[in-house]
Amino acid sequence: DDITGRGNHNMIAVFPLHPEVRLLSFDKEKVNLDLFGKQIEILFFGQGELVLKDSYYYPEFGLALQNMHLHYKLSSRLPIQLITKVIW
Repeated sequence: DDITGRGNHNMIAVFPLHPEVRLLSFDKEKVNLDLFGKQIEILFFGQGELVLKDSYYYPEFGLALQNMHLHYKLSSRLPIQLITKVIW
């Protein structure tokens, strides 16, 4: 992603995960997930930090399922390029 603008900004890239995705491991730059036995690795390149946040998924009215969001937090001067790589 190319983020345009000027000056210093705090940014968060949010990646909601489906409730059936299981967390295997994570650190400040990558996360390893499992979906039905298939491993998925998501890498974040930059000066940011990856954090997990509890959240909810709403597949239909009146139904809330617990899930997680990946938040990649970054403070930087714009413009900047945020690179995310998904290995499936």
